[in-house]
Amino acid sequence: VESLLEGKDKITRKFHSAVAQEEIETKVKRVKLGQVRQFNDRMPMSREPFGYFSDKNIKNFVVKPDEQKRYREIVRDFSNGKSLSELAVKHLMSIPRVKYLLQNRTYLGEICFDGKWIEGRHKALINPKTFAEVQSRFNGKVNKIPKYLEKHATRPTEEPHR
Repeated sequence: VESLLEGKDKITRKFHSAVAQEEIETKVKRVKLGQVRQFNDRMPMSREPFGYFSDKNIKNFVVKPDEQKRYREIVRDFSNGKSLSELAVKHLMSIPRVKYLLQNRTYLGEICFDGKWIEGRHKALINPKTFAEVQSRFNGKVNKIPKYLEKHATRPTEEPHR
């Protein structure tokens, strides 16, 4: 009788385990579907980066003018030859943080999901030409501007340029 009960307990545990696994897989699919929908609507998928705040009403990043000014100053100074460590000291940030700010494509007005970058709905803080110039300092070569951004590469921006 005891071995029969143990067998029944094993079957019950396996059943509950299978149901729990199915629930997890369903939740993962729902979350992924929501993320895909959000990406297709070109909505930000991450915490707001430096220079922006997240407006929950419009579900988008909105520029913080004071941080936008600091970001553009960092870009300008880096373009003019300042080192990452000089910028980190000047702006009270870590070197990796400054490097992240300079390499983050979100500042181009893009969003990323699953390793794919597309044009987002938020305002860019840097134009593609300047961004490519900054990246060339890291890579030691000139970077190509993504096709969909080429039309914006030569337009005047509000950002101070060297």
